[in-house]
Amino acid sequence: TSLDSGMKYLAKTTGFVQGMCVAGNYIIQAQNYGEPMARVSIFDISSGRKVNEQFLKLGHANSLTYNPNTKEVVCAEDGYIHIMSFNESEKTLKIKKNIKLKGTGKGSYGIAYVASQNCYYLRGGSYIYRTFDFKTIGKAFKYKKTIRGQGLASDGTNLYIMGGADYA
Repeated sequence: TSLDSGMKYLAKTTGFVQGMCVAGNYIIQAQNYGEPMARVSIFDISSGRKVNEQFLKLGHANSLTYNPNTKEVVCAEDGYIHIMSFNESEKTLKIKKNIKLKGTGKGSYGIAYVASQNCYYLRGGSYIYRTFDFKTIGKAFKYKKTIRGQGLASDGTNLYIMGGADYA
């Protein structure tokens, strides 16, 4: 399928892939090329082709999520949130706001927008936090220390912690 060809292309790219999300008919991927800049590529899901590439000041670009209500892509990276508008017709991203997070423990390394709750979940340390506006942030729950949460994801209803074995 075309999605398979797109995934094969993603596997061939260079740099360290950090965040990725689906935004409508596009896959948006951030690669760390040395902070503070990240290479952000936009792929058409139906063809698997790269339709645009930008270098944006997203730091490590740990995790990306898309809010279809606001048409914003949000990046979480080491205690900061970068909110970007996504222009689907031009296939471009523009940073609208950078926010220094408070109250998320040691940084924030994962983010997911959960549409059914109209809120964002953040991973910081061994806690998952919940926020509607990035100003008020509360602990949602603590996850097992044996899980190494590298990112968060949502199918619109459920929250998923991407993880694996913890490293010493």
